[in-house]
Amino acid sequence: MEPEISTAALLPTVHVRFMLPLSVNFGDSIVLCGESAELGYWDPMKAPHFTWSWSGSSDLWILDAELPAESTMECKVVHI
Repeated sequence: MEPEISTAALLPTVHVRFMLPLSVNFGDSIVLCGESAELGYWDPMKAPHFTWSWSGSSDLWILDAELPAESTMECKVVHI
């Protein structure tokens, strides 16, 4: 029996970088929820987390994601 191959893995993707200048309380997180599997199907617990960085003058949250190419999707930033 041959293993199943996911068609999602065969679709072309594009690298997207989200950068969000935002100050939040220490220990809080920022996620990107959306309507795709890559964005957790609107579930903040499954959504990818932004990484905190210091830009030299303010807080900066960064998320690098591989998303389906040539598509549109709705998403929202969630502070948890």
